[in-house]
Amino acid sequence: MSYSLHIKLTFLVFCFYNGFFLKGQIIFPDTIKQNIKHAIVKSSFVDSIKKPHDLLYDKRQPDSLKKDSSHSLISRIPKPTYQARLGIEGYHTSFQNPRVLSEPQYLRINGNASVTWFRMPLLVDFYHTSENQTIYNSNYIKIRFDYETYINGIKQGWQKRWQESTSKLNADQLQKQQTDKAQAALEKQKGELSEKQEKLNKNLEEKMKSYQNQYALKADSLLYNYKDSFKESWNSQQDSAKNKFRNKEQQQKDSANLERLRQDSQRIAERIQEIERKQQEYKEKRQQYDSIITADSAKLVYYQKLLEDPQGNAGAWLKEKGFSKQLVAFSYLKDFQIGVVNPLIHNYSISGIGIKGFTTAVKVGRSEWNLTGGKAIVSDLNYYNRTNSKYERFILAASYKYRINKNMEVLFFAHHAKDPENKFTKENRTAFRNSNYGMQIIANPKNLVLIDASAASSHYQSLNTAIRNVSYPGGGSLSVFDYKIARSAYMIRLEKAVTKWLSLEVSDHYVGPGFKNLGNPFMRTNFREQKIKSKLSLFQDQLSITAFYKSLRDNPIGLSEITNRTSGYGLSLQTRFKNKKLPNLNASVSPYEQGNNHPDSLFRVNSKFSIMTAGLTWRMSKARFKYFLLIYGSQSEMRFNDTFMAKVQTLSFNQDFVFGKHLTFGAGGNFVRTYPAIDSTQVNIWQARMGYLTNKGANLMLNAQYAQYLNGAFRKGAALSVAVPVGKRYRLVAKAGYDHYYRLWGIGDQKAFSGLVRMEIRI
Repeated sequence: MSYSLHIKLTFLVFCFYNGFFLKGQIIFPDTIKQNIKHAIVKSSFVDSIKKPHDLLYDKRQPDSLKKDSSHSLISRIPKPTYQARLGIEGYHTSFQNPRVLSEPQYLRINGNASVTWFRMPLLVDFYHTSENQTIYNSNYIKIRFDYETYINGIKQGWQKRWQESTSKLNADQLQKQQTDKAQAALEKQKGELSEKQEKLNKNLEEKMKSYQNQYALKADSLLYNYKDSFKESWNSQQDSAKNKFRNKEQQQKDSANLERLRQDSQRIAERIQEIERKQQEYKEKRQQYDSIITADSAKLVYYQKLLEDPQGNAGAWLKEKGFSKQLVAFSYLKDFQIGVVNPLIHNYSISGIGIKGFTTAVKVGRSEWNLTGGKAIVSDLNYYNRTNSKYERFILAASYKYRINKNMEVLFFAHHAKDPENKFTKENRTAFRNSNYGMQIIANPKNLVLIDASAASSHYQSLNTAIRNVSYPGGGSLSVFDYKIARSAYMIRLEKAVTKWLSLEVSDHYVGPGFKNLGNPFMRTNFREQKIKSKLSLFQDQLSITAFYKSLRDNPIGLSEITNRTSGYGLSLQTRFKNKKLPNLNASVSPYEQGNNHPDSLFRVNSKFSIMTAGLTWRMSKARFKYFLLIYGSQSEMRFNDTFMAKVQTLSFNQDFVFGKHLTFGAGGNFVRTYPAIDSTQVNIWQARMGYLTNKGANLMLNAQYAQYLNGAFRKGAALSVAVPVGKRYRLVAKAGYDHYYRLWGIGDQKAFSGLVRMEIRI
């Protein structure tokens, strides 16, 4: 065998013992690789000794010295997890109902997704339509931080640890009880053994004294016999020797008995010592259990306090446990939305408008900050149409809330809104500027009376018209005090739970004529309303009765000579029976009176109004059959100046029949009557529907309706829709409809055919 062949075989044996064979290739452990590469590098050390720094960059250097591209910044970024739904909908009709705001044909794409990235849960929602004539420019995308999911995740961890602490505390207390029982049993056993040992020692002492007395008597008797007669003693030596032997044997027996008693006493003493050692062990265990129970009780109280206010305690807990600053910051981020947002700060500030921008809320301890910014639609009825719904008005709003204690919190809020002056001037539109600021206090001192009080002030100005800051009669001639009152608003509400079944509420609401709020464009101004309300709950909340009285007037600070007043009361009743077989009822009546003090009797008003409503709902379920019934009726009555009366009556019903899990029938009707009779508003509407669900998840639905008006006009139509699941991720919806309009809404005689296709995709 040649030397080279020997080297090769030795190398193969070395590889066999230090590596493993996989798919025809010898794979070495990392240590073997490094040793081989280190040997290669070492062999070239002489050549590179003049440039020793090259070893750190040589391609043949060990893996530990190379830069691992797998640990680059991009590879360390975690992949997001998500669940998403995407919907694509197309619609076309040969004739569009003029009361429908959508266009005759459109394509809509919408979807939503739940994304978790860097442990940050996000909700994404978007909508896009090809339509131009919509009430608002509905195309939007919204990204919102899912604060509830984030806090619930932390809360679930706390609940799990709380349950673990509770279970461990119960187990420790049980072990402590068992230890106490075992220690009590040992103490009882020790007492019994001590008593037994005492008896043995006493018996041993008595027997020893008895034996000593017997031996002393025998010795005295033997000496006396020897003194009486030596002869007789000699003659009886043989008998005496026998007696001596018998006495020795008895002595040995007595000694054995004494030794046995001593051994029994010794064993009892050893057993008592063993019990005392075990008692010491149990004592130490009990001390350990006391320490563990104290620690577990502290943990239990700790997590209970955390669970009392998860939102307020999450940040401090994450920081205490050493979590990343990113997760700690997320716990303070109560809300974050970007896109088209609908923030709600206060009725006197931002409320009820859509803003294309952002809103965010940060909560730290008892403090909470909110900041909102972006552009809103100009909600001006004088310039509004379907095509000018553009986000043009700049709005910036902020609020700060501080919880003083568990029964009191205060809110400060402000906003600034401004229209683009130059652009609106070129378009011959009025540009406005509005700034509001105010505060709100909610308190419940000693849980006696709930107090909700708000106050705000408004600054309103037109930017490109000659008349500035005059938005109410007499605005230019007001005193400083009246001017401030005119552009102010306040609301005070008191609520008191008198008993468990009776509560009272009193409120006073004022908005001055100069108070303007572009953040709540539909807010009513120039009025004062006072209201008292009571609620009665009987039969364990199965019957609720509500009564109120309300007084309303405009011109609250007397800027105008005309004041309109309205007053009235209301009474409502509602049932929520626990017995599901009984029907539930609701009814209400609200009569009002309205009048004014106009100096001209022709314009003087003294009117009466009343609204009455009643409804019934009933559910029935038997085996595979279910039934639902809804009946609702109303009557509105208006009497003007005791001469003219108008009345509107409505009645509607709806019922559904469900047979098993597959078949559903439904029918309903709606009837309207007016007095005096108006033939274009008196109508009878009938509806019918049927649905069927197949075993494979396909849903078929047929709807039909017919509306007949007193003037002979009618509308009738039907629609068939089919929803079919396609695989596990897709769902296809197709709908075909037919409508016939006759002498209705300015339409002579028109038939319409429509179709809709929608694809839903789950990712």
